[in-house]
Amino acid sequence: MARNEQQLSELSQEIERFTKFDKESLITRKEWGTINLEDSRPDFDRTYDIINYLKVLPVDILTIKALTGIKNEIAAINDLFDQINEFSIETGTPAPKRDQFIN
Repeated sequence: MARNEQQLSELSQEIERFTKFDKESLITRKEWGTINLEDSRPDFDRTYDIINYLKVLPVDILTIKALTGIKNEIAAINDLFDQINEFSIETGTPAPKRDQFIN
């Protein structure tokens, strides 16, 4: 058993969770009308590129600390994407909420 097997498994789980998000529906949805996250498209593109690279890079050579740090960052991204998925223009003030997502 590799010394970093648990961290590799946890990282793999977060990457798998990430892959279930549809980038386009995170950026814009018909039901949002003019409210969208289009200004953040470059950030979404970079995020998706980086995490997709992690699927093929030899992350098993990384230290436990590095794996844990990467896993924690992806978990935070996943949590933000969950919030975006739950976003509705029918509750509260949609424009300021959108601005929170992109800042």
